[in-house]
Amino acid sequence: MTKNPFQLANVMLSEELRGTDEGINNIHTSLLAGVVFDAAYDKPTWKFVAIRLLGGKIAGFSVTEGGEQLGTISTSYFRRGYCVEIKNTRISNKRERGGGYRTTDAGKALAAIKKAFSRKNISEHIEESNKLISKTLNDISWGKGRAHHKIVNEVQEELLEFSRKDAETQKLFLEHLNRIGKGGLKGRQEEAFTEMQTVERILRQYDAGEATVVLLVDSKYVVKESDNVMMFDATDLPENLRGKLGLLKLVDDGYVITDVGCKVNSETFVLFNAKGDEV
Repeated sequence: MTKNPFQLANVMLSEELRGTDEGINNIHTSLLAGVVFDAAYDKPTWKFVAIRLLGGKIAGFSVTEGGEQLGTISTSYFRRGYCVEIKNTRISNKRERGGGYRTTDAGKALAAIKKAFSRKNISEHIEESNKLISKTLNDISWGKGRAHHKIVNEVQEELLEFSRKDAETQKLFLEHLNRIGKGGLKGRQEEAFTEMQTVERILRQYDAGEATVVLLVDSKYVVKESDNVMMFDATDLPENLRGKLGLLKLVDDGYVITDVGCKVNSETFVLFNAKGDEV
């Protein structure tokens, strides 16, 4: 008899699938149903949410604990037949071509789940944040650089047009901008240049390992400075970090504050280190 994991309290349909006509007994293969049932029964604190359909049948589950994604269990076609694929970052990183672990053996699937599915440790949080921080800072740097060059091009176009009219000095050029309603153009150029420099400074510090990285993990502050990793509660967080984090929490994700740092997201921050500044 095929096991029905939906009989367990920690197995459920996603919000998207709740609105479909698919029944909770309609799982793609008995192998998938059995693996999910046994895993859910063994780990009652984990949540198994059906998230994927294949041929009108439930074929994939997302597994979480305390809101953190642990991995997925799904049906996969492999070697001319259906199997179960166990997948998360840990498994993908160990496989030469990435992807998940696929098997038709329920016991091996459960063993892979037990081995690989658990909440990230501090080292994994740091590794994951490094990739996110690098991407975010480089994206911001590219965007600010583009904005600065756009303003420079506008200034150059106006300067070129003005220079064709006469040979007046820079003062006359600024007066010209005021006359045509673009008096703020020079100031906007300087502002864009300052923002670009700010991002480049903190990106340079981060790449050199001189910036301070702060992660919020389970209501704790994980602080990484160079090769040193420290953990603080909100009550014993150093004042210099508390002040900078307080400012960054007020701004949107991907925002940089001069001499303070960058908010990557609500759980990841890069703080500017005045001692490591090369400017």
